[in-house]
Amino acid sequence: MQIGPDCESASPRRRSMVRHRGKSPDVGDTSLETGNGGYLASFSKLSDALHGDALHRKPFHPTLLPLLGLLGALQLWLAAEWGNPSGVAIGCCAVLLGLGLQLLQWGARTRAWADGRGSGLLKGFVVLLGLLLLIRIASPDPYYDRIPETCALAKAQGCSRLSVVVPNVPNPNPPPDGRIAIQDIASMVQRWAARQRGVTVLHQWPTVGSPTAMFMHLRAVSAFWGFADDVLLTVELREGHKGEHARAGLVYILGHSQLRIGKSDFGVNEARLRNLLSDLLDDIAALSGNGDDVQKWRAEIYGLKGLRPIKAKIPENPLRH
Repeated sequence: MQIGPDCESASPRRRSMVRHRGKSPDVGDTSLETGNGGYLASFSKLSDALHGDALHRKPFHPTLLPLLGLLGALQLWLAAEWGNPSGVAIGCCAVLLGLGLQLLQWGARTRAWADGRGSGLLKGFVVLLGLLLLIRIASPDPYYDRIPETCALAKAQGCSRLSVVVPNVPNPNPPPDGRIAIQDIASMVQRWAARQRGVTVLHQWPTVGSPTAMFMHLRAVSAFWGFADDVLLTVELREGHKGEHARAGLVYILGHSQLRIGKSDFGVNEARLRNLLSDLLDDIAALSGNGDDVQKWRAEIYGLKGLRPIKAKIPENPLRH
């Protein structure tokens, strides 16, 4: 007895098999060839079986993945400009993730992606990347040519000032005046900045000649979030008072460090300044051959009240006028 198409379509068992075709692969199916082109055909059938109806769904927010790549590129550029290795790594990951997911969406989406189970993680990553970019955009580099006389009232808890006065003893290779030159101090600060992560020298004056004072502006960026702090340093070579330092003179060092965003720095700026001044004292002692006095010099580092004007003379920028 011949079975026609109508009878075949009327069979409940046959209708069930047709309805579930593409939902799960038939274990006993031998139609997956392994000859020439068989592997490609097998992969295509397996993909249809695993993701059947997912291929006909709407793509997950088609503008989100290009936006992720764009934000990653901006994060990468800004972090590289600020010398923040962690920010560079995050930007690279964002760019690669955006490109990779875009290619996957363009080719063939998996069921997990089509069902939206991975969308929450991607949205969270985009929000995090947006916050990192906002922090950088909201805190551009200000210009300083001298240390402010006081800390801003709104940033009193996020501003620290330290100072130390040390004997400016002659160094082994003295300049014409027989004392440590300002260029020596500038080189010490630059070496300290190179050893720190996320610290960059923005500008300094003067850059030529043999002056008796200098000013440096450095930027310090936190490891992950990229919060920036401004570190200002003034070094002045002064004539010694009557007594043991009358011939050699004195080195007056004043440091000022403050945050750009927020109100409190949890002691980060003071710790950074103490580390900077301590390293400077070590280098000065090594250059002058007076290493036995380093501990005494460190004990003379004292903090200045941020809201009180600096009584000591602050050297003016000769290029300012």
